[in-house]
Amino acid sequence: MIDGNKPLATVNDFICVKLGNAVCADGTEVDGKKTMQIYENYLWGHEFVWFSTDSLYAGMAKKQVDHYNGIIEGKECDLRILFAYNDGYNNDIQYSAKVLQIVSSPEPISAPDLMLPEHYYGSHKKIWIKISELQKEDIISAKSFVIRATGRNLQEVMNKSQFHFGYVSYL
Repeated sequence: MIDGNKPLATVNDFICVKLGNAVCADGTEVDGKKTMQIYENYLWGHEFVWFSTDSLYAGMAKKQVDHYNGIIEGKECDLRILFAYNDGYNNDIQYSAKVLQIVSSPEPISAPDLMLPEHYYGSHKKIWIKISELQKEDIISAKSFVIRATGRNLQEVMNKSQFHFGYVSYL
């Protein structure tokens, strides 16, 4: 339970990451669109890939990680991650993927294995999310989601604040 009244995760729970400019392990800077192209290209030849982020100061809470991994292992539902970035007009969801596993630590760690694009070899991050089935999203929009903790509209929050990572639900 998050607040004692709402379940921690249901079929309508998603992880959302807003991508900005990032630096690859070799020092190259990439924007959200280029980041997704790197992952998309990698998945053409592989079944899965590890996506990493430091968006949460202390990583994901252990209870959250355990719960989501339990859902994934129990096959209760597919957990999806949404990737948003500014497309030149506004911040919106551009891609989604199926989550296969989550690993998180309060201190930066390396990927659980080397199943990641070479651009990120040597990266140490606090959150690693194993994904598959990465797909471009042309139908769903951030305006159709709310942030679980506050009930605020995802589109509005992304456009007005520093949202980088969170748990959202479809309206």
